[in-house]
Amino acid sequence: GISSRRLPITFWCETRINCLDAEVLDAMAHAGCKGINFGLESGDDDVLKSGAKAGVDVKKIRSILAETDRHGIVSHLLVVVGLPQETRKSIFETYTLLGELPARTLGVTGITPFPGTALWNDAEKRGWVKSKDWSLYGGNHSVMTTDHLSRDDIRFAAGMLYEYFGLTRPGAAPIDHIEAHRERMRRWVEHGI
Repeated sequence: GISSRRLPITFWCETRINCLDAEVLDAMAHAGCKGINFGLESGDDDVLKSGAKAGVDVKKIRSILAETDRHGIVSHLLVVVGLPQETRKSIFETYTLLGELPARTLGVTGITPFPGTALWNDAEKRGWVKSKDWSLYGGNHSVMTTDHLSRDDIRFAAGMLYEYFGLTRPGAAPIDHIEAHRERMRRWVEHGI
């Protein structure tokens, strides 16, 4: 409707990877879409399959982000660290993928189990909720653990994902800085903090 009426507007939206294809992105670009927020959540197929993003895999992520870029639409990625099924190894998969995607910006948050949600109920039952200080419930603080990740792991990984993404943008950092960052992340994957 925007295109057929030739409305002089631009917009930015948020959608899921599996709701898009080349045809939809073409229509969005012609209608004035300038950017899309994508809830990527993880760059590991096993984590995605286990419920983080049903119907999405890394191949689809790569394809849609490349197509979005070809249409001149800016991509903003949203990633959450600390999903119940995540491990340090699966977080490294996300880390690696972030350095390869044609996105302009990134938002990283730690998992936050809000009361009344299935995540909250599961986290409470398993003893993962480590803080009920509601002022910390906004994604910028680590308030829970999982069977695989401590609060320190979640904080560390979130920071490393964000830093690495910034380092890998074209012209942002020399390759030796990027390699040093990767080595630090590899050490964490193998040995923890």
